[in-house]
Amino acid sequence: MAAEPAEPAAGGRAAPTQLDAMLVTGTRASNRTQFDTMAPVDVFTKEDIKSVESTDLKDVLAQLVPSFVVQRLPMADGQVFVRPATLRGLSPDQTLVLVNGRRFHRSALLGNRGAQAADLAQIPTSAIKRIEVLRDGASAQYGSDAIAGVINIILEDDPGTEITAGYSQYAQGDGASRDFSARTGWALGDYGSLAVFAESSNSNGAPGFPASQAGQWDQRSKAAYVDVEVSLGNRWTIAAAGRYEDFSSFGSTLGGKFSARFEITPDVAMRGTFSTGFRAPTPAQLSTTSTTQGLDTRTLQIFTSGRLSPNDPLAQLLGAKPLKPEESRTASLGLTWRTDMGLSGSVDLHRISLTDRFSQSASFAIPAGTPNPLGYTSVNYFTNNFDTTATGVDIVGNYLRELGKGRMTLTLAYNFNRTRVDNGSTSVATNETQRILFEDRLPEHKGSFTGNWETGPWSFMARVRYYGAWTDSTGNAVGDIYQRFGEMTFLDLAASYRFNEHHSLRVGADNVFDSYPDEATFQASRGLIYSRNAPYDTDGGNIYAQYRFTY
Repeated sequence: MAAEPAEPAAGGRAAPTQLDAMLVTGTRASNRTQFDTMAPVDVFTKEDIKSVESTDLKDVLAQLVPSFVVQRLPMADGQVFVRPATLRGLSPDQTLVLVNGRRFHRSALLGNRGAQAADLAQIPTSAIKRIEVLRDGASAQYGSDAIAGVINIILEDDPGTEITAGYSQYAQGDGASRDFSARTGWALGDYGSLAVFAESSNSNGAPGFPASQAGQWDQRSKAAYVDVEVSLGNRWTIAAAGRYEDFSSFGSTLGGKFSARFEITPDVAMRGTFSTGFRAPTPAQLSTTSTTQGLDTRTLQIFTSGRLSPNDPLAQLLGAKPLKPEESRTASLGLTWRTDMGLSGSVDLHRISLTDRFSQSASFAIPAGTPNPLGYTSVNYFTNNFDTTATGVDIVGNYLRELGKGRMTLTLAYNFNRTRVDNGSTSVATNETQRILFEDRLPEHKGSFTGNWETGPWSFMARVRYYGAWTDSTGNAVGDIYQRFGEMTFLDLAASYRFNEHHSLRVGADNVFDSYPDEATFQASRGLIYSRNAPYDTDGGNIYAQYRFTY
């Protein structure tokens, strides 16, 4: 993580100097750094990204961002490939993804709960220069989806060539993975730069959508917004933003944001924001239908379950209403600091209230005499049917110091997040399984502590990852069964050696102690030993080697 510049310490060795990156996310000013921002922004450099073995960007963010959680979801159809990821415990599509400051498109896949988010795995990690994560509501600045925050991926634009080849496998000898990526770029003088990226991977596929349920739908919007930042003397900075947007599918929205920062001393500042936000229903959520077939374990008969569009006549007969945007109110308050001894950090509190949250309705039997050409046994539909409140705290600390003949960097990142269902329909607010899905299925506590030491051509890394307890649910013939999984801690180690300015080798191991969670109850029917909903890899230790050529 990028750190604050450090000045020489009085009476001691000078701390290493690392210049802050100029931020572009969440601000219109051209000279903002992490210390100067009015809302918390994490900055992850190319070296931070390379410190994670995985080439899947979601796994990288899960290790670097404490409030970011991604599940592996084996045996979950298309979600095996487009895995749902959450920021601050909210829905995957309540985080806005930008690439070079521009909105990144959504995946075509709708998750089990209807979320339609961007597929971050499409972006090769070798193509990334840095990542900025704004941990604050920003719909007034960016529009729909920016409720939990904004992830801005800045692509590499430096000239040169980089080729990476890697191999990894689990400690049990299975799960071998081979990765290859390449990047090359050219400077085009005053016209900018040109970069080309390539990545190779191979995995099994998913059937996709049947022709009878595929289609093309669109949604248009027109927006007007204003965003102003003003410095009031040397200590106060305030900002205000407003946005009006009109959508072809449901109508208009109006939102705003107010931010303020007060510099207590040149090295200590308080900051706070209040904003409203929204997430517009997508064309897929408004228009698509899906069908699921299975074996009823009680009657041993084939059942056909349908998830209908809210615009479907059958859904409307059963009570479906047109989808509305999810709306939010977000407040945050934080303290940030830096010292001349190489120590910097921040503590930020947040509260996010969401109304008209999006989910599936309860399942309905088809009324007698109702036309049912597809033979549905039961149906449900998407609806706005409950409210939640999320509260939490983010703590980030960095320490840079000369150590021996090298440089040491220590980074602490911790997140606490608690979501509670406030009210809504019986399918969520008073249904125990649905309540657990939104309140307890993700750990409330998540954190990491990373140490790096660089000396000459050598670089060493150790990272401790911590996940708090969480609850899973499994359905069977007699109802839903709940299982509480305890906290887990993992240790990752890595070492790198630069042979010269062009060649380097990195070897390491994730989950060095080959730790496993408790075995899952009633998952054997899926051929699984551990829960597929775990917020971490359940396949044990992973050993890897990576060779990198740069020119």
